[in-house]
Amino acid sequence: MYISFGLSGLTYIGNEDVSSARFNGVMPGLCFEWGYSLTPEIAFSFNLNAFTAQMQTRYRLNPFVDFSQETVGSDGYWPYCDFNMYGVAVTGQITLDWTNIISGQDYHQARLHVLTPLGMGVTVASGKKTNPWTDYKPLNNEFTLTAGVAFEYQLNSKMKLFFTPRMYIHRGSLDYSPYSNNESSKVDIMPMVNIGAKFTLNARIPWITR
Repeated sequence: MYISFGLSGLTYIGNEDVSSARFNGVMPGLCFEWGYSLTPEIAFSFNLNAFTAQMQTRYRLNPFVDFSQETVGSDGYWPYCDFNMYGVAVTGQITLDWTNIISGQDYHQARLHVLTPLGMGVTVASGKKTNPWTDYKPLNNEFTLTAGVAFEYQLNSKMKLFFTPRMYIHRGSLDYSPYSNNESSKVDIMPMVNIGAKFTLNARIPWITR
């Protein structure tokens, strides 16, 4: 059994029709994971990433943007405006330790481990409502898929350091923007990097060993 804590850096790639409006700045976050290694090669875990994300929108009914001070452009659209949203991505994961699969589990033989976490869950997002043209509470949730590659360095039998580039994929309406007219862009993507430490709570559970 183990727990891990860390910091995150992430960016939000939306599904706006204008490609330049899809990309946003890097924002901070926090990550937590509780897991259980069924064998040295495979683990099940509960992962939580709390984040702040920056987006852009020209959707007049987006609750996070006040368009009452803006004017419609010559193209008939409102201008793109920036806004921030905070949220939590909660997923259940299966993680394969490829170093243990190939080389064995003794950390004295291989301190650097390569793992692949795969999971699904839900992302819940909210923020400060500033649009006077909307009357609903800005709270949204979407089904989420996640995948990544984790690099872990084992300091001793109880502690590891990890670096995990990963990706979250969810439906494009999470940020309250309507679907893109581009059929190839129906989802929003959230690339993320996690850095932190993992601690072993119980290296062996006797009843499972027996």
